[in-house]
Amino acid sequence: PLPPGETFEGKDEKPLELEKTEFTLTFPWFADAYKIKIFEEGENLVFEGLLDLEKAEKIENLPNFKSVKAKEILEERKGEGLINFLDKLIFQAEAAIVGDGYLDITFIGEDFSFDNLSLFHNNVQNFSTYLVTQYEPFISRVSQIRFNYVDNTQDLGCNYNGRLIICNTSLITQKVNSASVPYDIIGVIVNNSNYGGAGYFEMAVAYNGAWGKQVFVHELGHSLGELNDEYLCNYSGFRTDRNCYNGVPPNPAWQGIVPAESYYPECNYSNWYRSTQDSIMRSIDKEYFNPISIKLINEKIDYYASAKATLIFILKPQGIINCQGKPSRTIKISGGNLNNKAVEFVCTQNGFYQGRIYGLNAGSYNIAVKGWSHLKRVFLGLSVINGDNTFNLTQKELLAGELKEDNKINAYDMGEITKEYGNNQSSADFNLDGTVNGGDFRLALLNYGKRGEN
Repeated sequence: PLPPGETFEGKDEKPLELEKTEFTLTFPWFADAYKIKIFEEGENLVFEGLLDLEKAEKIENLPNFKSVKAKEILEERKGEGLINFLDKLIFQAEAAIVGDGYLDITFIGEDFSFDNLSLFHNNVQNFSTYLVTQYEPFISRVSQIRFNYVDNTQDLGCNYNGRLIICNTSLITQKVNSASVPYDIIGVIVNNSNYGGAGYFEMAVAYNGAWGKQVFVHELGHSLGELNDEYLCNYSGFRTDRNCYNGVPPNPAWQGIVPAESYYPECNYSNWYRSTQDSIMRSIDKEYFNPISIKLINEKIDYYASAKATLIFILKPQGIINCQGKPSRTIKISGGNLNNKAVEFVCTQNGFYQGRIYGLNAGSYNIAVKGWSHLKRVFLGLSVINGDNTFNLTQKELLAGELKEDNKINAYDMGEITKEYGNNQSSADFNLDGTVNGGDFRLALLNYGKRGEN
């Protein structure tokens, strides 16, 4: 953000051209994973590669962080005094839990030594308290916000380019991951008196000088709400569907929130509009977000703080004795808001397969499971709570022999197996022994005439 009283004078803020980039990808641990695919929005495949976990460096990430629920900051502020309370609470707080209904903002420090970590702790307290006592919607959503911090004395690769602080975000993410701390947004506090900050995706960087806490709030607007700067900066990288309107007022998306007379020109570009005369996204000394920004931040808090469930299924396809080293298999899951969702299952042991579904609401589910060459199985009344839910469904094997996707095994399937006999790359290899043979024919014959469940 611009320092107090400074104007941009119409210069273009052009993106920096980096010689190289690094990124850190965080995903659940699957002991038998052998391949990784990365998709961008729109499900376009951007990377595919093989994993060799035997050669991967293994790090035991022991929990090394402290937490405080934001609501307790406000409650205690009315009582014994803020500073003493935070000193006590932050160092005695319980460990945070992932997926339990909180927006987790996790702080880590740059350029702090072991001797001045107390300064970092004070910065965390001041930044956290300032956010939830001065700015909506954080004041109203305080019961859904939790602050965490990680002590750090190593270099995080942060350097100044003018007032922009450029950090090694990949390294920072690794450091936070190594502390086993949950996070939705990472706040980097740079121990430097020179004015500066940066708003990366899900990472807000701010110096700890006189305007440090205000800079943090501004950068949090970028990293959490994906908000635009509302001063004139002519930056081409901002989204056009956020807090700046690039059309002729009124904006249909702002109706009911912004009165027709409350459109102010100059929001990133001179011919874009903002919804209030001023705000923290325009002037660093303004202690409020405008109504559109509040709406957008609320949507993000809804996304992060809404507790969700993860379903972990363990299945037993019929006839498979050993699947170690075999490729993962796609199994279709239906039930609730799942409509034949293709889920990747990996072999665990003894012919068992395990797969995960993320982001479901808690409740009771009736689940239908359809294997790659199997009849459908139905499991009723699965009680799902927020967090991880493991369902061992191996008591009902997935019956093998179905090749037509019609949920029954009949003469058509037997004919297809006969055609594929001896093939070493066929979906008719039900027992995964490497070829279609008598063992597969016997499995289909055992289930001949059967229909899948509905």
